[in-house]
Amino acid sequence: MKAWSVVLTIILAAACSRHEPVSADDRRQCAADDPDTVIAGCTNLIDSGSASASELATALENRGKANETRRAYDRAVADFNEAIRLTPHSGAAFNARGYVFYVQGDNKRALADFDQALRLDPSDVAAFYNRGNAYRSIGQYDRGIRDFDSAIRLRPGFADALHMRGVLYGAKGDRDHAIADLGHAIELNPQDATALIARGSVYAGKRDFQNAIGDFSRAASLQPGFADPYYNRAIVYLNMPDCAHAMQDFAHAIQLNGQLTMPAGASACVLK
Repeated sequence: MKAWSVVLTIILAAACSRHEPVSADDRRQCAADDPDTVIAGCTNLIDSGSASASELATALENRGKANETRRAYDRAVADFNEAIRLTPHSGAAFNARGYVFYVQGDNKRALADFDQALRLDPSDVAAFYNRGNAYRSIGQYDRGIRDFDSAIRLRPGFADALHMRGVLYGAKGDRDHAIADLGHAIELNPQDATALIARGSVYAGKRDFQNAIGDFSRAASLQPGFADPYYNRAIVYLNMPDCAHAMQDFAHAIQLNGQLTMPAGASACVLK
């Protein structure tokens, strides 16, 4: 009986260690757009035990990005850690993990990962763009601008990089360069309400109130449920001064976002 028990144990162990083949459906789902579909397909592929090292690393990266989209940041980092262990020369995995650190506000670790991604692949446009945003977050505007320069050089017409470089020029007080970059970004993506709001704010800083109102109005038409263009336009009206329109926009902005309050100068405008 003992001999049969030993044989049975060996048979069971062999059965448990047998690898399941990766199905075409799992591969397709692992590369899909929907994050839940990606997680399901990639998990099946990862757990199959029959994926190659490179295929496994790609599945981990894809699942990590899907977890990041779902804001499951710890799971995303764990997936990217394993992908990096399997393929330590993959700049894409470092960039992806760095982005998770960035959205969590951990700019120190984000910058370290973006630096490594660019050491491994000096032509990684996404890593330049992401590092530029991390530098923006810590107030290192010149470094951010240089990274956006590199991203735009590598990918001419990169609207998001033009947008963010314009924002940094505006933060530095270089309004002419800011308006030029934001204008180019808007030409490339006329539906970008945030770029319109950014350029409108630069115009307002130049006291070019008509162009500022024009940009805020366009942004409001693109995103009528978004409070920022109404609130910013109200401030412009307040400075003109055009009290009636300012009060109308303040009221609408506060209705859309109850956390907003009317600035102190607004009450003085009402009293005039």
